Amino acid sequence: MNDTMEKTDVIIRVFKTNVDRHDDAQEILTILNNLLNPILVTFDLEDCDRILRVEGRDFIPAEVERVLELCGFQCELLL
Repeated sequence: MNDTMEKTDVIIRVFKTNVDRHDDAQEILTILNNLLNPILVTFDLEDCDRILRVEGRDFIPAEVERVLELCGFQCELLL
C-alpha cells in the first residue's frame, strides 16, 4: 500500500459506551466533531451497548475514549 492510499482510506471504529441521554450524546458529538474533524460520528442509544461509531481518515481511537472519559462516560473500542 502506498502513502497516498493510506492517507485517504476511511477508518471506521465502533465503541461501546454508557451514554444514555440524547443531550449528552449531542454534546459529545459536537466535541468530537471539533477535535477530530471526522467524516461522520453517530450514536445508537437504542442499542444495548449504546454504540458510538466514528468514521474518519486520521484519528486515534484512544482519543475518542479519552474525550468520553473526560466527559464522565465509559467508552470501549469494540474489535
